[in-house]
Amino acid sequence: MRHTKEWSATVEAADAVVLVTPEYNFGYPATLKNAIDYLHQEWHHKPVGFVSYGGVAAGTRAVQQLKQVVTTLRMLPVFEGVHIPWHPRFIADGRFRGTAEMRRARTVVESTETARSRSSSASAWATRAVNR
Repeated sequence: MRHTKEWSATVEAADAVVLVTPEYNFGYPATLKNAIDYLHQEWHHKPVGFVSYGGVAAGTRAVQQLKQVVTTLRMLPVFEGVHIPWHPRFIADGRFRGTAEMRRARTVVESTETARSRSSSASAWATRAVNR
């Protein structure tokens, strides 16, 4: 139970989330679904970016399925993503060795931050409009 409260507090405190997922059999792993399903309102209105990895599809099929899940939780998926195909070729001496192209993950984080800012502005506007 303590881990659930800690997980809840971590997600609640976050301005945005970046989910990193492999693709297994055209989908995402059950452990990720479990981590998402443990919570509900903590996810509301949080921008979410995706980093995926896998074979030829680079995890994109897993991300497409996850987008259905996160939008149901009222999260805001950003358009940009980082998708890493054939990920084992980037592992040397037990460490991931990405390329310059992969370093564009910063774009996902920046897009997520921008979406969060816009979400907060829209929420503030809606609150003011309702309270008039």
